[in-house]
Amino acid sequence: WDMLDPEVRAGLVSNVNIELYNALHYHMVNKRLLTKDLKNGMNVQSMYNDMGLLINHYSNGVVTVNCARIIHGNQIATNGVVHMIDRVITGVGNTIQDVIDVEDDLTSLSAAAMESGLLEQLGQPGHYTVFAPTNEAFEKLPRSVLERIMRDKVALKALLKFHILDSVQCSEAIMAGSSYETLEGNNIEIGCDGDSLTVNGIKMVKRKDIVTSNGVIHLIDQVLIPDSAKQVMELAGPSQSSFTDMVAQLGLASE
Repeated sequence: WDMLDPEVRAGLVSNVNIELYNALHYHMVNKRLLTKDLKNGMNVQSMYNDMGLLINHYSNGVVTVNCARIIHGNQIATNGVVHMIDRVITGVGNTIQDVIDVEDDLTSLSAAAMESGLLEQLGQPGHYTVFAPTNEAFEKLPRSVLERIMRDKVALKALLKFHILDSVQCSEAIMAGSSYETLEGNNIEIGCDGDSLTVNGIKMVKRKDIVTSNGVIHLIDQVLIPDSAKQVMELAGPSQSSFTDMVAQLGLASE
């Protein structure tokens, strides 16, 4: 409860007969479920307007509900079972596409996803994790690189798919050094640095666990560029300086 925004908490307490009643019912299911019954990818109906709760049961034993971790499960009572979680959960109705469309910090990503044709896919049913670069992240890219990628739909789609996993990875379940295959086909390494997440060893996650009806979003402040979105000269790197110098002298660098 202490992690809730003070205004949200005050609103719940001051509207005990309505808001708090609804919030508590969203934490309840009209069925006896032990942690062994909570399967990865399950969607169970809460007692608040039958709104869904997204269950993830990971191979490391961690169980989450809307990315809130069960920290003390299977407390059996005469009329049910209680699972203690590490945060208050709120109702989920929006898709990943909906969040990208309305989030002020993701207007650049929204434009890129729309241009690539991927935005609509993120509105469809599924179990995705999106590492969403913020506007600040796109601004860090050299203008020439950004303009080139935006003009090249193949490179743009590859870049965006490199930020998407075909599974839901809540921050509470991620173990240091875990590697995940992206929709682009190559892997990224997700780890932990204190309370923060790292991507490919770099601490870049600004905001984590934005839960949607078809997955979860983590905001990052850097754009990840896979090799499939780079030009030959960019792949060569500083270790091939002699080669790149010769290519430049021949006027082939931009071809």
